[in-house]
Amino acid sequence: AIWCSSSQPPLPPPRPPLKAIDRKEVGARLRDLQDRAKRGHANADDVLDLLRWMTDNGVQLELRNYTALLNACAAAAKFGGATLHDAVQVIEALWDQGLTPNTPILNALLKVCSALATKGMAGVDDAFE
Repeated sequence: AIWCSSSQPPLPPPRPPLKAIDRKEVGARLRDLQDRAKRGHANADDVLDLLRWMTDNGVQLELRNYTALLNACAAAAKFGGATLHDAVQVIEALWDQGLTPNTPILNALLKVCSALATKGMAGVDDAFE
């Protein structure tokens, strides 16, 4: 590209695409996480690690992926393995991607609140410490 002082400098070349991740692998990892969380063998760190893995590998997350992550948070919360703050981190990642929560996302967030309330641990102010 030719560049002169009166115009914008040329854009850098695009980054090479990240390793393609098979959708089946993403689905399998999400299902495994949810299954482990339901048995009390996964916690919020596992949820956030999977979220990081997906974003680091260029997975284009969809609302259903965030719903699955939040449902895993809710399952982990039943065993004391997740807090409302953890669920809010998933919501913030959703917002950072420019997505808007839909009904299943909000229902999953309510499941987290319900699981925490059952254990006497749900306070909205806890999410924003």
